[in-house]
Amino acid sequence: LLFSVPPYAIELLRYKNMVREWQLCCFCQTSGEHILSTCTNQETVEEHVTLYQLLLKTMPFVLQQWQALSDWAFFAIALLDVNTMPLIAHFIHFTFSHCKSTLLLIVWSEQDLLYIYTAAL
Repeated sequence: LLFSVPPYAIELLRYKNMVREWQLCCFCQTSGEHILSTCTNQETVEEHVTLYQLLLKTMPFVLQQWQALSDWAFFAIALLDVNTMPLIAHFIHFTFSHCKSTLLLIVWSEQDLLYIYTAAL
């Protein structure tokens, strides 16, 4: 995981010199680095909820501060605990597998982008 290029659209498409705003998630058609935190794809949401439930069960002391933390800060705290590393590794493996099993959404022009956004409405 540490030395590979994640199969997330934001990572793969940047090597194609694609405009960052056109690097869309193949699941929810939004741009940005969100698959690990805010993607609205049902399978990803379910896996994300399960991860948080397990993390909070394993680290109950974080519950009071959880609301004030960003997802990245919460993950950083969780990675400091040897008991939670396998939980996070499982979630990241899920997102890798999920993304690798889905075709990239490649936008070649502003017209493509407009079509994607209007089709989603």
